[in-house]
Order: sequence, then C-alpha cells, then structure tokens
Amino acid sequence: MQKDFFTSQNSKLFCNTGLHFVLTNRYHGVSNTPYNSLNLAYHVGDNLESVKKNRAYIMQKYYENKTLLYLNQIHSNTIFTIRENRGILESTPLWVGAGFGVHFNKKLDSVTKYHVEQSKVSNIESKKDISCLRTQYDKILESSRHSLNETTKKHENTLLPNQCDEILIGDGDGLICDSPRVVLMSMVADCNPILVYAKSQNVFAVLHAGRLGVCSKILTHALLLFMRDYGVKTQDICIFIGASIRKCCYEIDKNLALQLIQEFGEKYVVCEDNRYKFDMIGLLCDEIESFGISLSQVEIYPSCSCCDESYFSYRRENVTGRFALFASLFE
Repeated sequence: MQKDFFTSQNSKLFCNTGLHFVLTNRYHGVSNTPYNSLNLAYHVGDNLESVKKNRAYIMQKYYENKTLLYLNQIHSNTIFTIRENRGILESTPLWVGAGFGVHFNKKLDSVTKYHVEQSKVSNIESKKDISCLRTQYDKILESSRHSLNETTKKHENTLLPNQCDEILIGDGDGLICDSPRVVLMSMVADCNPILVYAKSQNVFAVLHAGRLGVCSKILTHALLLFMRDYGVKTQDICIFIGASIRKCCYEIDKNLALQLIQEFGEKYVVCEDNRYKFDMIGLLCDEIESFGISLSQVEIYPSCSCCDESYFSYRRENVTGRFALFASLFE
C-alpha cells in the first residue's frame, strides 16, 4: 500500500500557521528502478525528464504558479537568504563556512579555526552562553564577509521567477526566505530535512542536515540568523524534522565514533557488541533546547528512512533516489 505524503495539514504544530509544507516519499512518481518512483534529484543518475515530471507533480499539486528554489547540496553549513527587492528576488549567502566541531572546508581554515577555538556550540548550557556565541558569531560573520568578498560577489544572484519554474541557487545546504512567491526544497535519502518557521515574522528556513551538517551546526546557524536578521524570539519558532536515518540503523566505524565522543560526549554514540551507532536526532534535540526552545515546539517525524522502505535510503540501497521536504508561505 502506497503511503500518502505528510503535509502541514497533518501536523499538530503547523496546521494553523501561515506556512505549508509537504514531506514526500518514494511513491506517486514516474522514475524507474532503482529510483522508483518519485525521485526528486537530478544528480543521482535518474532520467532527467522523469525527475522534471516528478518535481512538476509536486509543484502542480501543492504550489501552482510558484517558483521552486533548491541547492546543490554539499553537506556544508552554507545558508543563503532569499529577499524580495522591488519585486525582484535576490539571493546572497548569509553564512559560508565549515563551522563548529568537525572541520571540512579547507578554504576557510582561518574562519573555522577562530570559530572552533572561540565557541563550542555543543556545550551551550545557558542563555549567557548563547549571548556570548552571538557576539562571536557577529565577529565571525564580519570576518568571513571580508575574507570572502570576491566569493560572495560570485554567489549573488538575481532571481526572476516569472521566467522559469525552478532555480538552482548555488552550493549549500540551507535557504532562508520571507517571500510567499517561492518554494524551498531539501532533498534527502537518510539525512535530516529540517524546517524552521517563525510565526510572528513569517520567515522560514529549509535545511539539509546529514552527519556533517548536524556536526557543523547548520541548525544553530539558521537560528542565529533568524534572531539576528529578523528579530525572531525563541517562543515564536516551530521546527519540523522529517524522516531520516535514526540511531537504530546509523552504524559508524570506531574511529568516527571516538571522534564524535570527543567532540560531543558519549550521549550520542551507542555501543553494542563493539558496533557503534550515532544518534543525530538526540544531538539535534539538545542543540534546540540549548537555545531555550522547548521540544514542544518541535515535531519529529517518527519514521527511520533506512527502516521504512517508503523512503529512499542511501544506507539501505546505495544507488537510489531522493525524497524531499518542500515548504512555502501562504500568499
């Protein structure tokens, strides 16, 4: 039996808000095996026309006459903001960097080193810590803007939604927007698709957060940007985390387990019979609570993408498609 999509209408947190989202699964599309059937990613080897038809199905069903924005997802914590300026949508990278903890972006060593030395987000325990982090974040952002001036110029885009129905923004893993004219998408096959929404400011973010994104605190960066640039208060925030691989299936090797234990503590790594498993959801929940956001403001979809064959899973299938989280503001 084919499972229906999970939408904001099914959500206890989002059903009466100004935002609509849909979490797809692998059904209701046209792609052939092993991408059967609703694969939404171009880069996995599927027939491109099939992917276009699959995306068009979602857009016509839920978001007719809107423009789809998406990213070339690179397991980073790079976040773009989408703003409307005199009727024209513009995108600028708000955050570019490898961030906290595990270090991946060699081009930003100076920024990353400063960031890691000055703040350990995984150890935030109080509002004082968050305030200190915000000050450090401002310094880091100013430094990164200066050192990446030329890079930022290259990434600036002018978006003309009326000319096409989908736009690739660039390389990154997060989009923030306050315009109802567009739809944001995050594609996954075990990574966490995350939606952040501030009701009072009517601004939202869609994030792609696998292990690298979770460990480099892409969610923290998005929350800081909400607070810094939109004046969002923690009590106004709602968060949705879609289907993803859970600790029941996310087995990692010993070296990585020891690295994660050193960085974040033993709480998020389970060892059974010399087999190590990583709890991304547990780490995300503690990260959220460190901001003073109650878990009553968070909705976590119960399915493990590796266990539940309704979803694509890279861990289970290796060659496979991607399901997605789509979100847009009501006009």
